[in-house]
Amino acid sequence: MLRIFLTVLFAFTAILVSAQGFPAGRGANGKIKGRIYNQVDKTPLPYASVMLYSAQKDSLVTGAISSENGYFTITNIPLASYKLKVISMGFDSLITMVNLNFSTQELEVGNLFLSPSVQMLQTVSIIAEKDHVELKPDKRVINVDKDISARGGTALDALKNAPGVTVGADDEISLRNSSPIIYVDGRPTQLSMRQIPADQINTIEIITNPSAKYEASATGGIINIT
Repeated sequence: MLRIFLTVLFAFTAILVSAQGFPAGRGANGKIKGRIYNQVDKTPLPYASVMLYSAQKDSLVTGAISSENGYFTITNIPLASYKLKVISMGFDSLITMVNLNFSTQELEVGNLFLSPSVQMLQTVSIIAEKDHVELKPDKRVINVDKDISARGGTALDALKNAPGVTVGADDEISLRNSSPIIYVDGRPTQLSMRQIPADQINTIEIITNPSAKYEASATGGIINIT
């Protein structure tokens, strides 16, 4: 009789302990949360991918994306051991092992820091090509070296291709049907345009509305050769 009583008591105790020690049962799920930072400046890292892989099968189970403040939470995770992998563009990936069980169903992994990737970038030289004609607020600038037809010619040949400039049969130069004042390097000149080789000219500036710094008589505009 005593043996039967002890057997029943032992069975009841085992059931009671089982019910108290494992309330969630086999279907219990857990949660993992944390925050991701930039290792260099210690600022939160948004939109990083947080992936959870099975430690046994190395297969992707679930995942999440970090918020704008770097926080992430992964819920409804079956209790087991996992490999937590964090990746973000421009940073080295981070891998850490985590374990969810009945005593740690809600796991706080704390702050995770990602280091920026070190990439060797080849130096690239970028050379800006100037247009033949550049429009500026107070003038138009003709880059003579871009005028193929003027190569080997004179300043007169370069002026023939300048917008708004007309060269007559007697080499008379007009700007919008008016007679402009010709400047060379910012000073008025009486030189014939046939005396100046086009290869020696960098730019021709066409100024239709001269400012006060120019002569008052320059109402017909100014052509400045530099």
